[in-house]
Amino acid sequence: MARAQAQIGLDDSWIKDDALLLEKREQAKDAKSAAVKTFTTADDVAKELLKAYDLTTPKRCGRFILEARVAPGHSVEFETQETTRTHIGVADAE
Repeated sequence: MARAQAQIGLDDSWIKDDALLLEKREQAKDAKSAAVKTFTTADDVAKELLKAYDLTTPKRCGRFILEARVAPGHSVEFETQETTRTHIGVADAE
């Protein structure tokens, strides 16, 4: 759940624009969070159970192909550019 922040400062500035669909966005975010949690749990269980099988060569399980792939370690170096990120938070918890 988002941290509630009832007031930004002494004189809050307001935007009134229903076209932003912020409530619909918040509902969709909650639904996505629940779906991701369900998937993550199912994925963790499946991967734990698959440890009992030799997947060095691909195997079929119904419509799925199961395979263990080795990803060798490597060094990564990169630079980032300055960017602006827009944050949308919840001011009050209903």
